[in-house]
Amino acid sequence: MSVQQIGGRQVIPPFSAQENQSNTSTTGPEALAYALDREHAAVFLYGAIAAFIRNDQRNSVSLALAAHRSRRDAIVDLIAESNHPPVVPAPAYHTSFPVNSDASALDAALVVETDCAAAWRAVVERTAVREVRATAVDALSDASVRATRWRLVLDQSPATEAFPGT
Repeated sequence: MSVQQIGGRQVIPPFSAQENQSNTSTTGPEALAYALDREHAAVFLYGAIAAFIRNDQRNSVSLALAAHRSRRDAIVDLIAESNHPPVVPAPAYHTSFPVNSDASALDAALVVETDCAAAWRAVVERTAVREVRATAVDALSDASVRATRWRLVLDQSPATEAFPGT
């Protein structure tokens, strides 16, 4: 599990129940299941983020939430088509810091996106199925773009990562 520096403080990514999927023993289906779990978590946490985000960022949160819902639903269908049971969402997900202000909501949004990017990068590295790889590349790109937008809102520099998902 990696510790990140966000908003001038060290935070543990919010999805600490799952270990980082950069473990080389992880298979493509396991990585995809982990990415689905991250999408479940993103949908849950963007609900909490929406409660505290300032008005000028509400549209960005709504768009991110819709994107994660759509991605989650598509992955559930993809996994079901392969005759594997999709990962069911946990009853709740939590961050390693309280989300109780606009600043902490922005920090949480960034952590959600960087964690999703890492999960999707693991899928790209581990799958041999063309459709799954294409989906994972799209998801990695989307999460990276949203993470960059949150870094810009947070006035972080650099706003981009050379290797998203690492």
